[in-house]
Amino acid sequence: MNLPSQTTVLQVSDTHLSPDFAASTEMWTAAVRYVERTRPDLVIHTGDAVHDDPDDDRDHEYAAFQLRRLTTPWRIVPGNHDIGDSPPDPFRGLVSTERLARFRRHFGPDRWSVTIGGWQLIGLNSLLFDNHLAAEEADQWDWLEQRLREADGRPVGLFMHKPPAIASLDEDLHVNKSIGRKSRRRLLALTESGTVKLIGSGHLHEHVVLHSHGALLVGAPALGPTPAGTEAWNLGLRCNGLVEYRLSGDTVRLRLLREADLAPDTPRRRRIIPSAYARACPAPRLPSIQQGAADLADSCGRNRLMAENGTRVKAADNPMVYVVLDGKRRALDEPSYVNIFSDWEGIDEINVDDLPDGGAIQAGYIGSANGETYLIADTVKYRINGNATADRLHLKVGEPRMLSTEEFGALSDGAQLG
Repeated sequence: MNLPSQTTVLQVSDTHLSPDFAASTEMWTAAVRYVERTRPDLVIHTGDAVHDDPDDDRDHEYAAFQLRRLTTPWRIVPGNHDIGDSPPDPFRGLVSTERLARFRRHFGPDRWSVTIGGWQLIGLNSLLFDNHLAAEEADQWDWLEQRLREADGRPVGLFMHKPPAIASLDEDLHVNKSIGRKSRRRLLALTESGTVKLIGSGHLHEHVVLHSHGALLVGAPALGPTPAGTEAWNLGLRCNGLVEYRLSGDTVRLRLLREADLAPDTPRRRRIIPSAYARACPAPRLPSIQQGAADLADSCGRNRLMAENGTRVKAADNPMVYVVLDGKRRALDEPSYVNIFSDWEGIDEINVDDLPDGGAIQAGYIGSANGETYLIADTVKYRINGNATADRLHLKVGEPRMLSTEEFGALSDGAQLG
C-alpha cells in the first residue's frame, strides 16, 4: 500500500524569550534541536516571542536572533507581549504603530501566506481585530480576502495569537483571552462556507482542540515558562510543548509534543545557548502564493551554516578554542585569547569541521579608536556593537588598547559583531 505524502508543520507559541531568563531559552533550544533532527517543512510561531514587555527592544532583538537559529523555513505572527494588546483589559496597553514598527523591524511582516502541502496557510495579526487601529485592521481584512480568493479551492489554515473563541465560534463573549465578537462573526462565516478548515492559536498557554462550525480550532501550549501571575484557564492541557500538524490532501492530523518529547537525550543543566548554531537567515518575507516547500527552504538559507561573528567554539574532544569571524573558525593561542575574552565560560561545543578553517590568529586584542571598540585579529578590525554584544560574546572591553591614527588606518574592515 502506498501511503499519501505528508507535509509536516510545527506550531510553537508563547516562547517568552529574553537573555535574562535562561529557562525560556533552554526550552527553545530543545525545540531547535528537535527541528534539526526531524526537518519539518515549516515552523510557525504564533506570538509572544518576547518575554514580557512590548517596548523592550533588547528582548525583541534577542528573540529574533533565537528564531534565526532555525534551519527550516519559519513564519511568525505577533502576540500581545510583542506589540501590545487589544480590548478589553489590555495588558501593558494597546497595540500601537510604534510597537508594530518594532515587531516588523525585528521579525518581518506581521501577516503572511504560504502554499504548502496542498494547503494555504495564512498568518494573521489577531491584535488588530476589534482594536483602535481601524485602518490597519481594514487593510488586513482586505488582504485576507485577496489571499482566500487566490487559494482557489485549497483548504485554508489560519494561524494567529489570540484564539478566535473560547469554546465555539458562535459564542457571544468579549474577553481578553480571545478576539472580539465582530471579527469572530467574520471568521465564523468563513468556516461555515467551507473556506477555512483549521485555526491555530496560542495565548492561553494551554493545549486545546475543538471542532466548531466545520473548523478545527487548535490552541498550542506555551513553549516557554508562563510569566508570573498568568492565570490558568484550565480549558485544556496545561503544559510546555508544541503542536505538530501532518497535512495530507484536505486532511490534517495533529499531536502534542511535550518538552520531554523534544530532546529526551539532552542532559539536564547543559549549556543552552549554542550561538554557533545560529544561521544566516533573512527576515521572514511574504512569499508568492505559488511558492512551495523547496522554495521556502531556499529563502531561509536551509543549507548554509554560519555562526555569529565573535562566537567561541571548540570540539568536544579537543581543547583548541576558535573564534568565528566572517563565517570561518580562527584558532586562538592563549595570549590572544586572554587579550580578547574576559573568561572561559560559555564556549560552544560543536563539530568544528562544519566551519571553514580561516587559519590561526597571530595577534589578537581589543582596540579602541574614535569612540568605538573593536576586536582586532591580525590586520582586520571588527567593530563591537555595544555593551550587550560584548557581554553576550564575553569580550574583554574594559581596558582596550588605544589605537593611533596610523594603526587604525592600516586595519581593514571586517563584519560588525552584533
